[in-house]
Amino acid sequence: MMKLLKVFTVFILVGIIIVESKKISTLKDLENEETILRDTCKDRSETRCQSIKKRVGEDRFTIKCQSNAFVKKNCKKTCDSCDGTGEGNSGNNNGCKEGAKVNLPKGFQECNQKTKGHCECATACGFKTYVFTVENEKRCLSVYHPVRLTQKLPIVIRSHCYGKDKLSTLAMKTANVDVNQAAARYGFARMGISSPLGNWRFGNNHIVNKNNPMPCSAKDTPDIVYIDRVFEFIDANDHIFRTDRVYTEGFSQNAAFSAYIGHCHSDRVTGIWQGGSGMAMKEDKHIRLPAMQSKCSKSAYKLHGRDCVTEDPCTDCEFWPIYPCYQPKKPMIHCVADYNNDRLASADPPGDPETEANVLNMYYAAKREGHNVRMLRFKASDDKSIPGKHKAPRNLIYWQVGCWGMTPKCSLQCEKSFIDCIDKKEPPTAMDRTKAFAGCIKGEDFAKLPGCDSTCSPTFKMLQQSEMPYKTAFAYGDFDSKMIGNQPRPTGSRCSAPDFQ
Repeated sequence: MMKLLKVFTVFILVGIIIVESKKISTLKDLENEETILRDTCKDRSETRCQSIKKRVGEDRFTIKCQSNAFVKKNCKKTCDSCDGTGEGNSGNNNGCKEGAKVNLPKGFQECNQKTKGHCECATACGFKTYVFTVENEKRCLSVYHPVRLTQKLPIVIRSHCYGKDKLSTLAMKTANVDVNQAAARYGFARMGISSPLGNWRFGNNHIVNKNNPMPCSAKDTPDIVYIDRVFEFIDANDHIFRTDRVYTEGFSQNAAFSAYIGHCHSDRVTGIWQGGSGMAMKEDKHIRLPAMQSKCSKSAYKLHGRDCVTEDPCTDCEFWPIYPCYQPKKPMIHCVADYNNDRLASADPPGDPETEANVLNMYYAAKREGHNVRMLRFKASDDKSIPGKHKAPRNLIYWQVGCWGMTPKCSLQCEKSFIDCIDKKEPPTAMDRTKAFAGCIKGEDFAKLPGCDSTCSPTFKMLQQSEMPYKTAFAYGDFDSKMIGNQPRPTGSRCSAPDFQ
């Protein structure tokens, strides 16, 4: 009997050992699989890919990711164009907590294999893509709503036409990027808009003047109809979104389109961020935009290229992309930023970028019309670690949150402790200082600083620790001023927005 019991005990122990061995083997297999999947997304030459991106700038690199054979083949990670479940992939919604029910306006559909057309469907937790048709053209709208936030949220709309609706260019693939981390931290939703053509179509054949300062009607361009439908989506979901707090942002041509959206919907939009852009004016002799906007009509440029200035100059053009007419409901917070050596937005020699610059034009026009406009001009750093040119300032999302005043401003105690945090790192170069700023403002670390709340918007003095603008101008006297209600029409105002919306 005892012998039988011993045999049985040994049998049980052997069984346990086998089971545990299988568990360990399975766990190791899973770890190995995760490592393999994580490593599938690589650049064949990361150094060269990063060098190309740094040399041409983010917007042009995005275009190369779509069109340049070498970049498409060898820079998958830097282009964020990986397949599978490796780094850079959007993931899936398995186990994701569903938020409030979304109401789809007529013609809207959730993006899936059957409905998507050319659109990419966002699948990560908190992300959704919707598709609809405008003038027989499939259009896409991607939305990120931080999953842990249940209250109605303000909306930040990112314009990025160059990516042709690619999710990576709209930061709509993962929550683990700075803009989406900021959305969860400061409490806002994000929407990404783009164009299947790779460029935006502005109104009235690019002819903007005092008689038609805001070409915003549906007949002007299909892209206005597209944006009108986006606002229709927002209005249909006023249980999810703060329909009274909509912001637009973009860089270069996308900044011009963000201003176009903002002023065409100035009764709805609270704030605009324009980087590397502003308002072009025909009278500026030393600024020539890529498609000669404000100098030529769109049709003339299409026919003659840059020779349109001599072959078929636009006699009716005055401004581009839009003139910022007075809005009686309230002034918009309109932030404009550039580097003074940006030759796409300010004067080429022998012109003077201190007197000829698109940000200057937009600042003075928006101020004349009563908007709460805030201008930030940067220079290349003295140590040359920050070259400037056609780029956005570093730590961009914090400049945007601070300029718009998305949340209550940080306290003076927080301001001091934050600056101390950066100074203690003793960054040797201007670029290193921007990295020290990024390290100190990270949510968990930031909240540990004396007097700091992770959700407070950085003050102007705090933002200056990243990069110091050499020239600033604030229409209402203060970068940190709050949103204000309707204001009387200024004496020098040239037009009223409701006449053209």
